[in-house]
Amino acid sequence: MLTLLGTTACNSKKGASEDTVSDTTTVDSLFLLDTLRGIYMGDFGGSDIRVVINYVSENHAVGYNLHKGLQRNLTGKTKMNANSVDFELAEPGDNPYDGVFKFSIDKKTFVATGSWKPNNSKLSARTFTLKKLDTRYKEDESDRPEITAENFSRYMYEASDSIGTITFEEDGRCLYTYYPSTDDVERREQLIEIKGSWSLKDNHVVIEWKKNAVFPSGKSYFELIHEEDYGYMLQGEGRKLAPMYY
Repeated sequence: MLTLLGTTACNSKKGASEDTVSDTTTVDSLFLLDTLRGIYMGDFGGSDIRVVINYVSENHAVGYNLHKGLQRNLTGKTKMNANSVDFELAEPGDNPYDGVFKFSIDKKTFVATGSWKPNNSKLSARTFTLKKLDTRYKEDESDRPEITAENFSRYMYEASDSIGTITFEEDGRCLYTYYPSTDDVERREQLIEIKGSWSLKDNHVVIEWKKNAVFPSGKSYFELIHEEDYGYMLQGEGRKLAPMYY
């Protein structure tokens, strides 16, 4: 009788263990990893950073980050937890400001918290909190819709004046293009491109440019204004830029 009871108890414990593993596996399999893909934005040492996750699986992720006009590829490993997913993503390492990101994304709130450790020991590590941007299209028939970081590039994808054009991407990239003075002898023009990254603070757009001669300070400030006849426009750098509608 004792032997029978002992065997029954062992079988009961074994069954409970198997059920627990099965339940955990079911919970993880129900979580769609694709929902983690997207754009995460937050403060990074006083300026905006965007971390874009293009691909994610149970053990691997690929993407890029954008900070102060510099875009760096990211690749590394992931780890599934009950309530979050851990990421360890490294930049290529061929830039003196490259490092490694370690952060966790909450499965319910999609808030990422973590740190960045530079490869260069002379630089300081940083901690950050990033929020996933909801860039899904939302119908808005208002004559003066609210402009946010999530929909800015939709309303202001291309803004131009007589000098040049700024193109704004939703992931934070921007590109200024213009033609220099025409060569009167050979009549040739070469399109000039200047890369940067944008961020929106209230009704002000801040652009951090890669080193160039047009914006020597490396940073531009534009005010987002609204005019009855033209809608939203950008005012700054001694000019007004109007969105191009197609």
